[in-house]
Amino acid sequence: MIRIERIRIQKFRGIIDLELALGGENFAACGPNGTGKSGIVDAIEFALTGNISRLSGQGTGDLSVPKHGPHVDFRNKPEQASVELEVSFPTLAGKKATILRTVKAAGSPKVTPSDPDILAALQAVSLHPEFVLSRRELIRYVISKPGDRAKEVQALLRLEDVEKLRGVLLKIQNAASKAVDPLERVAADARTALLTALQISDFTKTAVLQAVNPHRATLGLAPLTDLAATTALDDGMQSASGGLAAHSVPKAQAKADIAAMKEQLAGLEFR
Repeated sequence: MIRIERIRIQKFRGIIDLELALGGENFAACGPNGTGKSGIVDAIEFALTGNISRLSGQGTGDLSVPKHGPHVDFRNKPEQASVELEVSFPTLAGKKATILRTVKAAGSPKVTPSDPDILAALQAVSLHPEFVLSRRELIRYVISKPGDRAKEVQALLRLEDVEKLRGVLLKIQNAASKAVDPLERVAADARTALLTALQISDFTKTAVLQAVNPHRATLGLAPLTDLAATTALDDGMQSASGGLAAHSVPKAQAKADIAAMKEQLAGLEFR
């Protein structure tokens, strides 16, 4: 929350020079048409955001802050058109600051002191300038059809981009679903094929390890102790070149096998 303690308007909109001490209280601007009521509202919005909503957006034609922000007698002197606000921040332990903004440098206000908390609060206000609603915007909402009220509320609260973002996210969701569905089918088919090959019914870590390790033992491979996303059930069967790994045979076993083979061959009679 920001409270306005004092405002000084110089050569801005229809106001040549005006200073009001508001003391952080609520106030109302009353008077006949053309006496500068809207100019005060525009000045507050400009000081806080650098913009005037009545001079921008749909239906404003060639109106703009640089051209129509300065008083008509100082149209060519935008550096003299300025608004100075003294504000307080109840949510920041009552911190106070002065904001000075000119039309010529609308995007570069002078904030004193340059406190990080104060600058962050002012940045939040500039991103959400819905604290100012023009008569045109209110009337458009009042006369809108019931079915269009949601869009008009979004327009009043400067939330048009939310609907656009929702549409973009919905398209991303639909595209992701189309990409995921075939992958899920492939994963389901692979799961069924593995269960069939291992002759098990439960696709659990314990069941898979109990079915795989006996086969690995037959092939002389070390048992698997865990299953992770990167675990290969045929780990150890492939050589560095991509072929079957060469298994080492103990020398004593090899000699015994050769001797047994010779003994068998000696007993054969060839005809």
